[in-house]
Amino acid sequence: MTALLQARDLTLASFADARGFDLDIGAGQRWLITGATGSGKSTLMRTLLGLISSRGGKVLLDGCDLEEVTPHQLLTLRQRTGVVFSGGGLLPAWSGLQNLMLPLRVIRGLSEEQAQDAVLEFAERCLIPEIWLERVAAQLSAEQGTLLALARALIIAPKLLWVDSELVWGVLSHASTRLGAQLVAQVSQGCTLVVGAGAHGVARDQVPPCGAPTHWAHMQGGWLECAAPPTSWTLEPADAQTPLA
Repeated sequence: MTALLQARDLTLASFADARGFDLDIGAGQRWLITGATGSGKSTLMRTLLGLISSRGGKVLLDGCDLEEVTPHQLLTLRQRTGVVFSGGGLLPAWSGLQNLMLPLRVIRGLSEEQAQDAVLEFAERCLIPEIWLERVAAQLSAEQGTLLALARALIIAPKLLWVDSELVWGVLSHASTRLGAQLVAQVSQGCTLVVGAGAHGVARDQVPPCGAPTHWAHMQGGWLECAAPPTSWTLEPADAQTPLA
């Protein structure tokens, strides 16, 4: 299976004492990455996607060494990567419409008119209320902002979707939009899904609306170790406490 992301002897910048680890994330896989707050899950995501530098080791995105690519090449590599940051990551002074247009303008190179038309079509298809698009992000509720952050990640039909916000699944489980169906459709078509969650995984009543994880890794103190995949996004107490081999 083709590897979208590879790490070799990787050490994260914020964890001086952590030893290196390897990781291979392949096309079409569904990853659950668990760990307590401060364990390094967000730092891992930002490092693997080239948003920050590592302390050591090598990262390959679509087979390209991130230490050797130019800024333009890195932007090209990110064209099919969607991210929902912890906290959403919307630009607070921009409207919902402008936030959703951003990846289409910057990554896809669409004109302003083309990007706006694409956002309005996507919003209609996913039942995103017009008022969410009209308001600046700072005026949206946490639920509305989180769903728009997911919409911004999905609108480019990414090859890789990394959800670093646990709030997504709580609001998605009772949202009136069709973003959940859009997520299911993209994952079923081969999009790789990576979900960051707490030590016990995703809450049982808030699991992602797609198949069970195919892979599981746990982070602690900036070090990651893989284990046999669980049968659910919610870890049983015995699984969460089992030392990883």
